[in-house]
Amino acid sequence: LGSMKYLVEHLEEGLEEWCSLEYRHMSQFVPAERLIFTKFPEATFEKITKDASPVLHSQSLEQLKLTGVIDWERTCLLDMEASEELTPEDAGKFDVVVAGGILGNVHENEDGSYASDDRTAEVRQVGFAHRRHLGPLQMTTDTALLTSFRVLDQGLTLQEIPFVDEPEIDCGEGACTEMKGFRYVGRRGADGEWEPVLPEGMRELMAKSMDDDILDNL
Repeated sequence: LGSMKYLVEHLEEGLEEWCSLEYRHMSQFVPAERLIFTKFPEATFEKITKDASPVLHSQSLEQLKLTGVIDWERTCLLDMEASEELTPEDAGKFDVVVAGGILGNVHENEDGSYASDDRTAEVRQVGFAHRRHLGPLQMTTDTALLTSFRVLDQGLTLQEIPFVDEPEIDCGEGACTEMKGFRYVGRRGADGEWEPVLPEGMRELMAKSMDDDILDNL
């Protein structure tokens, strides 16, 4: 335990505020030398935080694969379509865990159910010998990394991690955003009730974005 690298392929155009909040959150629980971003649009991490300096690559994962920098046989893609779930035993099987678009964009079907555009396909097509899922619901990228960290670095099974599914997030002044189709790592709030672990500043951003569809951005 303690040597796993966590790689995030940046799939967005530019660096939106919600994305910066998620990336800063990741840097708060994954040590900088073990947190890697590919296709990163900036030369440094300073626009996000000056408190961490993760490994940044302007090249895509596909380009890095050709350089031999990453041992592909020891690399695992987090993928909702994988047949096996991530387990603590995987810490001894892999050196790098890759997240990219694991959440997709959640949308409502005509029958009222929710589905996701398969953003992971953008990374999956690079070709992975190993893939693992984190359960049936969508996760924001920082939640996927936090969940993976709990499993691989802290030795918890998915069943041992407290999750909060489809929470209503209080945005203040009686307003809330319902995160349909999403799963978050949970923690006890000040009132003793379970609440989702969110990046610092995300509630405020959601409140500011109440007129937009935040699910299209996360």
